[in-house]
Amino acid sequence: MRLLILSFLLSCALASMAQPARAWEKAGDEAMRAADWYAAQYYYEQALLQKPDDPLLLWKQGEVLRQSQAWEPAAHTYERLLRLAPDRFPLARLHLGEVYRTLGRYEEAIHMFEAFIEAGQGGARWRDQARRLVESCRQAQRLAARPDTSWHIRHGGRALNTGWNEFAPFLSGDTLFFSSNRYLWRNDTARPPRHLSRLYLATGGARARPLPSRLQEKDAHTAHLVPAGDTLFYTRCRFVQGECIRCQIMVRTRDGRGQWARQGQALPPPVNLEGYTTTQPALGYDSTTHTRWLFFASDRPGGAGGLDLWAVPLFGDSLGEARQLEALNTPWDEGTPFFHQPTQTLWFASNRPEAMGGWDVFYMPWPPDSLGPRHPGPPINSSFDDLCFFLSENGTRAWLASNRSGSLYLDRERKNCCNDLWELRRHLPKGEKEAEAPAPPVTTAPADSVASPAPVATSPPAALPDFLPLALY
Repeated sequence: MRLLILSFLLSCALASMAQPARAWEKAGDEAMRAADWYAAQYYYEQALLQKPDDPLLLWKQGEVLRQSQAWEPAAHTYERLLRLAPDRFPLARLHLGEVYRTLGRYEEAIHMFEAFIEAGQGGARWRDQARRLVESCRQAQRLAARPDTSWHIRHGGRALNTGWNEFAPFLSGDTLFFSSNRYLWRNDTARPPRHLSRLYLATGGARARPLPSRLQEKDAHTAHLVPAGDTLFYTRCRFVQGECIRCQIMVRTRDGRGQWARQGQALPPPVNLEGYTTTQPALGYDSTTHTRWLFFASDRPGGAGGLDLWAVPLFGDSLGEARQLEALNTPWDEGTPFFHQPTQTLWFASNRPEAMGGWDVFYMPWPPDSLGPRHPGPPINSSFDDLCFFLSENGTRAWLASNRSGSLYLDRERKNCCNDLWELRRHLPKGEKEAEAPAPPVTTAPADSVASPAPVATSPPAALPDFLPLALY
């Protein structure tokens, strides 16, 4: 009888322990459906404390760790899963290979992709992707063996960077404008409150500070600033579900007294389209056709898939037709365009397989030629995410956003997140000249200081009619 009672009490105790694990797992599932990867990660961790060898929990945790860019913990989780249940989740090998690729462990990634292909599981589409990734890893190995030694890269430091995302650098004179989502949205109705992106500047190497609140969008992300004389182009994004957002390109102007408009104006179609994201503006001037262009990224229909690059010609006070940049776009994502006026080159980022890992920076002459996008290799690119490339007019100084090794972690224990600002300096070989800009001057001429009416530009600011219809204002 005592044994029976003891067994009964033990089974009740075990049941009470199992119930919280199921509750944590359910909470993780709900967070995962809302794309709240960090919350899901925490909930699955709590469940795994009670059920550390549960293959389903390990699979779910591996997925959210991968989505939240916690690459090393993701690798450990997938490795443990494959030891315990090597055949239960066919995509585990593929995803572990992707994590190895991001970590720059290319040989291990190739081994995992080939094992996935050989197993014949997961469907033909996934096996085709694995084959592309095998070739991508081999290409990355070739690129890594031939870095461009004229470029030297260094972390932007804690005066600019935090554990949150810093991105979208734009250098004007000695002032660096950029965006960061370090700002806690205290009026958020969600719990815990989410973070918003805000515009920042740093002058002469000083600690970064936010632009005045009147230049930030209320209760929305404000990012991707492009100063252009008396005009500011930027992106406004609002949450639509969980961490998912939808964006529009905005413009704000300054009057003759040096005062910025109190509110930004959303650009009309064909730039912004209802129900779709339009973001990451960049301005350029085609010196051959004497055409000004507004470049941007959008997930609207008519592209190649995912986020694509588009361009709209600017004719005096009117907007031309939006054009998908077919020579650059792929079924994957393309974004963060930047037009380098002196060399007539369009830089952008893409997470296509033909990269070193994650997002890579690419470039292409404008107008696009038949040779396709070029990959600059390391140190501009790494096995991690590299995007938001900005190049100075003389081509000797650049900035980009990257979560490569050396970036600051949002969560040191989980090694989560985030993109930091990195600076590149180019040492030209003896006798090589700096790039010279063709006339007329670029539309992305250095801007006036946003924080003060005092100009910091070395050339006259561009006029508003050069960019947008006056009727908008």
